[in-house]
Amino acid sequence: MSTHPAATQLSVEELHRWQGEERSFVLIDTLLADHFRQRHLPGAVNVCVFEVSFTRQVQALVAGKEDLVVVYGSSPRSLDGQLAAEKLVLKGYSRVFVLSGGLEAWQLAGYPLEGEGGAESGGADASGTLVHLDDGSYRIDTTASTVHWTGRNPTTSHFGTINLVRGALVVRDRLLSGSLEVEMDSLVSTSLEGSELAPVLIRHLQSYDFFHTSRYPTARLEIRPSEPLQTPYRTAPNYTINGLLELKGVKAEQQFMATLLQTPEQELLLEAHFDLDRTRWQVIYGSSRFFEHLGMHLISDLISIQLRLVGR
Repeated sequence: MSTHPAATQLSVEELHRWQGEERSFVLIDTLLADHFRQRHLPGAVNVCVFEVSFTRQVQALVAGKEDLVVVYGSSPRSLDGQLAAEKLVLKGYSRVFVLSGGLEAWQLAGYPLEGEGGAESGGADASGTLVHLDDGSYRIDTTASTVHWTGRNPTTSHFGTINLVRGALVVRDRLLSGSLEVEMDSLVSTSLEGSELAPVLIRHLQSYDFFHTSRYPTARLEIRPSEPLQTPYRTAPNYTINGLLELKGVKAEQQFMATLLQTPEQELLLEAHFDLDRTRWQVIYGSSRFFEHLGMHLISDLISIQLRLVGR
């Protein structure tokens, strides 16, 4: 994010002096309403920068484009205040200041706060930027969870779903483990939905050429103890999953990144997007690593998997 030259940094000491001098300006807290109710700077009004109507709400409070406006966010690590200032400058406000260090710097300087929570900081990672998982055991809700697959050849791609039949996840001391099982005969092609070619594709995938589902009706992923990243952000992949996948009677390791979250209702959510090399499980049909002169039967070795799990 660029810093617009019209959005000037303002120290907490200078803002405190402005308040003591009763200087005329509008002080805007750019955080969520719940956060504002807990603690905010004296005299601040709340306009959340994440709302689509942010600039319209500010215009209702600050009619004059030359009026003095000070915006602040949560801390030096967060760009909320800077984002708010840039939005206002783009709308033509010419005297916009960003409180350097935000609410955190103000509090560390020992200046007063208002709100229901007063000066309380809210404990470890009160900002909610990092994931924290409580110890517990979770049963996978197979009706709310999904497994999507995509296969490709040089000219097109096919995608669909496959059913989870059971699964469980366990969190112990921040480590994730568990298991998942899918029913191979439940393969569905959504890319060919309604086409007479859909059952042809599915029969081929179920045949000896691919997954031989009559002999190997299920596939199972064992999740061995898997650790979070050193900085496990909530909005990015935050766990490295160490898996052992049994498919078509073959067991092979499969590692991938996943994003885990725990809801206030104590549900565990897992989302992952990864590729697996099917040839590692002896699914070699159409692979140029094993066959020559494939022509129109050439098929990518990689199958893309999108996994979304809900643990109760």
